[in-house]
Amino acid sequence: MNLLDKQLYDANFQVIGSQLVAWKDARPDNKTLDNLIKSLNEMYVYTNSLNMRVLTQESIIKKYKEDNFNLRKQFNDLIK
Repeated sequence: MNLLDKQLYDANFQVIGSQLVAWKDARPDNKTLDNLIKSLNEMYVYTNSLNMRVLTQESIIKKYKEDNFNLRKQFNDLIK
């Protein structure tokens, strides 16, 4: 997910969340709205955790690739 995708994702969740909160304020005794707000929050947290996992894995892979390149370079310098 690039930065623009992340911003769009966050903006969409913000719009949906704001509308649910407005409806909840208008009808504070509505249990369905309570459940929708909780569900939306859980979806947001879950999706963000997946995104963080991907970013972490990409960072680790990049580091391994850099290490691999440096080791190959050292090896080539050694055998010359």
